[in-house]
Amino acid sequence: MRIILVEPLYDLNVGKICRAMKNFGFGELYIVNPRAKLGFEAEKYAKHAQEILKKAKVVKTFEEATKGCYPIVGTTASFTKGERDLVRLKPLAKVAGKIKGKTAAIVFGREDTGLDRETLLKCDMAVYIETSGDYESLNLSNAVAVVLYMLRMNGREREDEKPPNARFLRKAMEYTDRLVDAVENSLQNPEKCRKAFKNILMKSNADDGEIRSIMCVMKRLLDEK
Repeated sequence: MRIILVEPLYDLNVGKICRAMKNFGFGELYIVNPRAKLGFEAEKYAKHAQEILKKAKVVKTFEEATKGCYPIVGTTASFTKGERDLVRLKPLAKVAGKIKGKTAAIVFGREDTGLDRETLLKCDMAVYIETSGDYESLNLSNAVAVVLYMLRMNGREREDEKPPNARFLRKAMEYTDRLVDAVENSLQNPEKCRKAFKNILMKSNADDGEIRSIMCVMKRLLDEK
């Protein structure tokens, strides 16, 4: 995935962005027409990610930076920029999981003005970071770090996200039915209670060990009835 900075102003931010890129496993950086010197201060703040700074490709145009990329994702804190041209901003949290692949590019504008309207229109989609609403604009390096974190977390396969064993899940649901049946006469709406138990099991993303433990407790309760 390619990270593109358009006309960054300060070496400090460029260095910190390189560091954030290495933190989250991103290595391809393009810089369009930089105003920053990309010198000692950038190297200083890049810390142990100086190789990303040294390998960064400096180009003159947005078209050069995005050649061969899809989708091209623009970032902005402005809800009105490009609105009349049908630019529809989407919250990053809702689309981060859809931004995948080596050809994707994430574009960030300069510190004082962000991406201009013309550049935003050249992007395939535009995203914003959901802030409190009191002050939407983040420091450039902070914004890049947040975006990269979201992309990293949505692209990682974690063990706790694997679906539970279907056989265990069905058995656990049978036990919930039997538990509700055992106290049905004292419940105002047994079917609603039955459904609530099943909803919790389906939404919990519990692993096999957790489901077995729950089943053990339910079985003990049923044996005592």
